Amino acid sequence: MSSVPRWLSRWSAGTVAIVAGIVAFTATAGFTTSLIAPAVAGVILGLVTLSLVLWSPSSTVTVAAVPPGMRRLFAIGAPLLLA
Repeated sequence: MSSVPRWLSRWSAGTVAIVAGIVAFTATAGFTTSLIAPAVAGVILGLVTLSLVLWSPSSTVTVAAVPPGMRRLFAIGAPLLLA
């Protein structure tokens, strides 16, 4: 049993998915003048990333390997980064 709270694993997965979506949106927006294609690309890549990270057995193990102080720092810093 992992010592990592379930919400922290989900929080980490959600943050990674949002960042992946932002990267896909930004990369796609450079190739087109429309905002529909970048929005679709961002949502698709974000959902794919979220599903891969949430249902990967190694993601919980990876989060559990991080020291507790760094996990707390991530839980505080991730919303500030996204804001």
